[in-house]
Amino acid sequence: MKKIFASFFLIILLLTFLYSEVSAQTGGPTIGTITPVTTGNIEKFTKFEISFNITNSTYTNPYFPYDTNPPPGVTAEIGISVDSYFLPPGQTNWANAKKTPCFYYQPMEQVGSGSEIAFMPIGAMDWRCRFAPDAVGTWQYRTTATDQNGTTTSSTQQFSAVSSISKGYIRVSPTDSRFFEFSNGIPFVAPLINTEGAGQPYNSLYRIRQYIPQLGQNGISFVRWFASGEGTNPMVAPFGDFLKPNWGYGYSYTKPDYSDISRGKKFSLSVDMTDAVQKITVKPGHYRFSFWARTLNNATITPIVSREWSGSPNMISGQITSSSWNYYSYETDITSSTPVIYVGFHATANNGSRIDSILFQRLEASPSTWGGNILTRSDPETYNYVDQQASARLDETLNFSEQYGVYHKIVLFEKNDHVLNCFISNGTTYTNPDSCDAGIPTNFYASDNIASRWYQQAYDRYFLGRWSYSTALHSVEQVNEADANSQGFDSGWKWAKFIKDNTPRPLLVSNSFHSYWNSEYFMDSIYGQYTDFGDKHWYANRDNDDTTVISNIWDDTVANVRQCYLAFRDYATWTPGYHKPIIRGETGVANSSTQPQYCPVVQDSTGTYYHKQIWSHVGILGYTCGGEWYTWLFDEFDPTCNYSFPNSTNNVYKMMLAYSKFIANEPLSNGSHVESGTDLTGGNLISTGN
Repeated sequence: MKKIFASFFLIILLLTFLYSEVSAQTGGPTIGTITPVTTGNIEKFTKFEISFNITNSTYTNPYFPYDTNPPPGVTAEIGISVDSYFLPPGQTNWANAKKTPCFYYQPMEQVGSGSEIAFMPIGAMDWRCRFAPDAVGTWQYRTTATDQNGTTTSSTQQFSAVSSISKGYIRVSPTDSRFFEFSNGIPFVAPLINTEGAGQPYNSLYRIRQYIPQLGQNGISFVRWFASGEGTNPMVAPFGDFLKPNWGYGYSYTKPDYSDISRGKKFSLSVDMTDAVQKITVKPGHYRFSFWARTLNNATITPIVSREWSGSPNMISGQITSSSWNYYSYETDITSSTPVIYVGFHATANNGSRIDSILFQRLEASPSTWGGNILTRSDPETYNYVDQQASARLDETLNFSEQYGVYHKIVLFEKNDHVLNCFISNGTTYTNPDSCDAGIPTNFYASDNIASRWYQQAYDRYFLGRWSYSTALHSVEQVNEADANSQGFDSGWKWAKFIKDNTPRPLLVSNSFHSYWNSEYFMDSIYGQYTDFGDKHWYANRDNDDTTVISNIWDDTVANVRQCYLAFRDYATWTPGYHKPIIRGETGVANSSTQPQYCPVVQDSTGTYYHKQIWSHVGILGYTCGGEWYTWLFDEFDPTCNYSFPNSTNNVYKMMLAYSKFIANEPLSNGSHVESGTDLTGGNLISTGN
């Protein structure tokens, strides 16, 4: 009887398990076969990626999470929440699993050659999850998907993680909190360099593959830039803001006026009396150029698909003169091997055209269907999606950076976002487009339950799912130079908490201000715990007297760095309980205020300014006082300076390489080092005598 009862009990358990698996699969969306993109043993701290499809779902926007009660203006339940859970080796309780958001993904292939290489969509979009194991052994994982129909949980799968030579993620040193260090305890002491204003190193596939190795091989390992609409890297802006930087030299920008409200559109792209085109690389095939458009003020719009910037000769023909919104579609064959073409528009009257939903697609043979959009950021509803071309370039930036030891401090949003600033508290937008550009980013700094913040968090979730796995990601910064007021603080605090609550790995978080040291932000009793290090922007010029905002030590870089370091030490002393690193996020010598650069700095052929700024870091412990904005690293210079630096003998690359070799393997963050100097006291004082 015992054997019969035991067998019966096992059958009941098996049936219960099978029923729970089936009911999980039928209660919500259908999760298709989960396929590892990375196969075999996965090295510790390297990417493990899976792909799958989701069917039988109610979502209409794959970039939005499922939300039954979103803020006013956001339609409820139009998204889907897809997450994977990774259970560490030796664990059996899924409550201990690491949760990572999954993301909607467009596969890409490389086309072209030389400086014209580019990514081109191939195949249908699917779902991906990425994760980097931080422990050796067998990891289990499973995926969930939630929409209006309920929640589905996939079956459990596993992969093996093995040891690697990776140093791991960058963290705050638990031994000496002035320092950053890797997971294995090796200190990270590289001076920060801004690459935002330095020749746009990330805005094409060719430049990414050219400049990332150049940075890493020359000891430049800590860089900061904006993956947003601000600045000079518009080709890597996956989310938000207006479209002008992405459409050549045209005066094209986002406006909420004259948009196609019948289709639910809030914004449209304006092209005013000039060409607005994108230069792209494609391969032979049959293509379709489609969009929605209307004209105003007797304008004429000419769509362009051409091998010439001017649009002549044009591969398609036709002009648009209708003042009503209509859908337009043009098809053409491209026969030559991997050609470079220009796609876009020409308008003949001022303020005379409105366009949205722009697509340029190749007809794919198997199955016969139009492929993904080849253009970058071509729908003005930038709050509503994540651009896949820009995302592919960010993928490539981090992939190459992992290989060459370059670590990125990435700014995620533009505080003056022209789209998010249009949303008001009831979820609608301003009727006057000038209100979106008023220069007061109060709508970006939206409070809880406001649409603008909800859209930001939807992108935060996507960003974490797609890129947080990478060891090349040093940290994330909400915006460049946030407003130092209650709105700016609250927005930054809530953003930092959201990142910490949703990241699958320890990810450093901070924010920057162009103002005084904001100890109340970094040490708030509730939200200070979510910000890992301080950041202060501090330029120099010959005129300024307010040395806590813009230093008047402009002609001696060593003295300037020492001033920065001693100030940071004081900040920590003035702020009880502050045990975090502080970095200077931006600096430089300017003619006045913070720009333009003071030309004599680069008229000195020896580069003394840069040499002293880099090497003076040997004399400080912890706090980073780099942050140079005018790095002169790449091949675009200000001709007004009549520069003689950099040159073949002296440049920042050589200086940083020498410094990085000198400082390598010094265990600076082990807690045993003490500082000494002529400007210190007591036992730390260096005598100035013999």
